[in-house]
Amino acid sequence: AVFAGTMGVEMGAFLKKRRPDLYERYKNPSPKMRLAMNLYKLRTKQDLTQAQLAKLAEIGLSTYQRIEEAQPVANPKVDVIVKLATALKVDMQELWKPINL
Repeated sequence: AVFAGTMGVEMGAFLKKRRPDLYERYKNPSPKMRLAMNLYKLRTKQDLTQAQLAKLAEIGLSTYQRIEEAQPVANPKVDVIVKLATALKVDMQELWKPINL
């Protein structure tokens, strides 16, 4: 996984040291990157695997992985975002909250 298993200071330090290329992207995240980071944070907080969340949201695992990795080809439609928010039991706005590194 791209993330070090934690969010916040630990993740920022990890990225700065191990993946400076990604650290630059995460310092000023695009909406797509904020979505990816929040999905990861919410998923791991609920002790869900990517496969479990994809199944709960009724989307394909590869689709979910592309979204969480903020891949350029990942452009989820609103219905997919609604399914993810519903599966995570959060309001859609939670998925775009600002992230502090």
